Amino acid sequence: MKRKCVLWKRGTSLLVPERLIVVIMDSRPSPSPSPSPSPSPSSPSSSGVVVVFNPQQSRFQTSDGLAFLTYHIRPSSSGSSHGSLDLQHTYVPPSKRGLGLAGVLCKAAFDYAKEHNLRVIPTCSYVSDTFLPRNPEWKPLVGKSSRAAGL
Repeated sequence: MKRKCVLWKRGTSLLVPERLIVVIMDSRPSPSPSPSPSPSPSSPSSSGVVVVFNPQQSRFQTSDGLAFLTYHIRPSSSGSSHGSLDLQHTYVPPSKRGLGLAGVLCKAAFDYAKEHNLRVIPTCSYVSDTFLPRNPEWKPLVGKSSRAAGL
């Protein structure tokens, strides 16, 4: 089976069998000025991050699987046309902290929710207390938090 080389724009995604791969290009310069090897499918550029939608484990994750954002998709309970994406837990290993990976994972999850007409429930404290205040443009997608509801 042949693979195609695809050029990506910020926030675009590609659906491949059982996985959604979202490539987000970071505008910050690469931490190391040394030349990097040519990009591979899991590393589109020295300044890009690949986020993989992994429905088998209910999470958005980096290509190496070490950093992730877990979720639960809830069907609509009010009869409305859309359900919700409950963002439950964000994890970035100590060796990868400070690189903005948690924010990239959240951006991918919000893009997914928008594309699939889902409301976002920010159960994860990182999403509600850090990501959303820094990215208020995503607040229109937010539904009632299960933490706020006392659940």
